[in-house]
Amino acid sequence: MSRVVLGVVALMAVVGVDRVQATALNLSQQPLFLTNSVGPNLFVTLDNSTSMQMAVVPDASNTDAIRPTRRAKSAAFNSLYYNPAITYPAPYTVSYSDTSGLTRTRLTTSFTSAYVNGYRPGLGSVNLATDYRVSWSYNPNLVTTDPNVARGNAYGNPGLQNNSPSMLAENPSQDFFSSGTYRGTSSTYGTLTLLNILLGAGFTESVNGAQVSISDASLLQRLLTGAALNGSCSASIANTPAVTYSNVTCTRNVNYGLLGVISSVNYTVTANTNVSAAITGAQAYYYLYDTTLSTCLPAALQSDGCYRRVLVSPASGPNGTDERQNFANWYSFYRSRALAAQTATNLALADASENIRLGWQALGTNDSCILVTANANCRGIGNSSPAAYDNRLRPFTGAHRAAFFTWLGDVYYNQSTPLLQAVARVGELLKTTGSESPYASQPGSSEAPVYGCRASYSLVVTDGIWNSALNSGNVDGTAATLPDGQQYSLQAPFQDGTPSTLADLAFLYWRTDAQPNLDNKVSPYNTVSTGEIQGARTLPPYWNPRNDPATWQHLTGFYVGIGLSPWWGDDRHRTGRRD
Repeated sequence: MSRVVLGVVALMAVVGVDRVQATALNLSQQPLFLTNSVGPNLFVTLDNSTSMQMAVVPDASNTDAIRPTRRAKSAAFNSLYYNPAITYPAPYTVSYSDTSGLTRTRLTTSFTSAYVNGYRPGLGSVNLATDYRVSWSYNPNLVTTDPNVARGNAYGNPGLQNNSPSMLAENPSQDFFSSGTYRGTSSTYGTLTLLNILLGAGFTESVNGAQVSISDASLLQRLLTGAALNGSCSASIANTPAVTYSNVTCTRNVNYGLLGVISSVNYTVTANTNVSAAITGAQAYYYLYDTTLSTCLPAALQSDGCYRRVLVSPASGPNGTDERQNFANWYSFYRSRALAAQTATNLALADASENIRLGWQALGTNDSCILVTANANCRGIGNSSPAAYDNRLRPFTGAHRAAFFTWLGDVYYNQSTPLLQAVARVGELLKTTGSESPYASQPGSSEAPVYGCRASYSLVVTDGIWNSALNSGNVDGTAATLPDGQQYSLQAPFQDGTPSTLADLAFLYWRTDAQPNLDNKVSPYNTVSTGEIQGARTLPPYWNPRNDPATWQHLTGFYVGIGLSPWWGDDRHRTGRRD
């Protein structure tokens, strides 16, 4: 049974979970792990798959068609993008020494010198006032001192490999251009050459960097019949992705020889230009969805005519406020899935009690960071052999606390998405006995006394569905007797017809008594004491997802999805149906 509480709603908000979902769930105001006097266990799992490089949600928006659009740079469409209605606090750096103990300091950045990665200032900074470029993906694995390499210098969709370059998104061409003029003079042609050219209905040549096509019917008649030059020439210029031309004019320049005979001709062509700034640095900006615009017909999030550009300035924020620092914080700490997940997790646990015992892991294999009970081998980008973080379950204080926050800024994104295996690692670790047991008094040193009232929680932050199967069966679709004798029969909102899903694992490790030799003394968590009407049924308190009635040693899950399409507020959630 997955129990989600409001203590993680802030985490949801900054990593792109639809805000309506949190309202619909009417979540508790108090994190579960703050309700126990005996320090609870908290296991943190952070998705380190390469798709976390992306700076757009959901995955379906990562296309060539959407990337250059206005809507891709608006939080209304791409919830990872800057939202002026949200305050983006900077995360913390935490250090520890035997002499001064724990020290916690806010990380910093600035609008005119914004770090490409606020956790790794050595990668360099950029001036968002003049050289802002929209990230489409940011690869935190890159090691460089050149900010243009770190943030990317090419435009396109991400490769999503360990060493893929960061990629940029074009500025919307309809809003980013400069007006100017064009003037160019063609080559000079003798009459015989010109006659052959004009008989072919004109000519095209490169003139002052543009492909210019010229025709001259009046001159052709003069050369053929000797008629007067009564008409003018005409010209067109081929548009390019960078420049468009309008109001093109053509002037014929004639050189005469003896007896007024034409000896040579060239042509001068002028035009107005719109030069695209789609792939150049610009003043930082975002778009607001505005249905009052005359171009917003019909009103739809998918319509670029419904978006109004805002250039970030000292008075561009809500009610004329200065939002430059807020934008800089977003850029340095939130603009990609990876940065947002790291920062949200940092802030969610910054004030967590030292009474908690914490262990952490990434999704993947031994070459990144997994939860173990011995021989910790958790590694980051800058954490190479023989050094490693000790990520085992330990009291969340001192050097262990500092190591966790350091690792959060050093996550190595080198995996696919073996999400089920990562969740199962936590569930199975809960069954460990002895001095390394999660229920030991001091994990790693002393087992006794063992408290059967100790609660255990799992916080999983991920951006997508798993791509590595794990056969757990259809746990939430199978009747069972729970450790307290309560009967589970197939019912909403837990039941579905699909086996071996994340929901099955969450239900499995909730209903399983991880320590059958311990008395069942975990305090239940109940916020709803009466039946709750949902649609055509009444949900009893025991089976209300806002409660956790389990008294046996079990795992309570917090599962935070980055950039999911809205589903929780749908009636299918309330009736337990999944299509």
